[in-house]
Amino acid sequence: MLRRLFTLASAVSLALFLAVVVLWVETRRRGLAVERGGWRQIDLASERHSLALVVSYPAEAGEPWTPGWRIESNSVLLADEDTAANGERYRYRAGGFEMASYVPAPPSATAAGAGMRYWVLAAPHWFAGAVFLLAPGIWLVSKPRQSGNGLCPVCRYDLRASPDRCPECGTVVASLP
Repeated sequence: MLRRLFTLASAVSLALFLAVVVLWVETRRRGLAVERGGWRQIDLASERHSLALVVSYPAEAGEPWTPGWRIESNSVLLADEDTAANGERYRYRAGGFEMASYVPAPPSATAAGAGMRYWVLAAPHWFAGAVFLLAPGIWLVSKPRQSGNGLCPVCRYDLRASPDRCPECGTVVASLP
């Protein structure tokens, strides 16, 4: 039972790997985000270089929000934004990974979204792909091999009970080299 569960998890992980590869190729031209709207908005986004999880609070900033799920597509910017937002608490970037937290800006700020609190976690596509390939890789390496010992060479039936002749297909095993 546990083996079958691991096989199922490996198949799901392989499907997620393929989805990451498709996103990686597709989002070089345009960004794609799945968004769950509400007083707390959650975005799963794929852009030119990375996959990101963004949690924001539009209601706190007085911006309109609508509940429900949406898929958004937008063109990818040619240059990365390196400018700090007003009220930025911290931002760590290294090797394509990013972790950032933004807090509300002072009331005098006029930048769009400057009053919105949000967090960002981002990882490169290659990292997400490698993580999703772990389970299928382990499954391939640990898959029991049928060595031929105790199995019919024709139909692979278990011959432990009758080692001379296969009860399934009738092959005489002793006569085969």
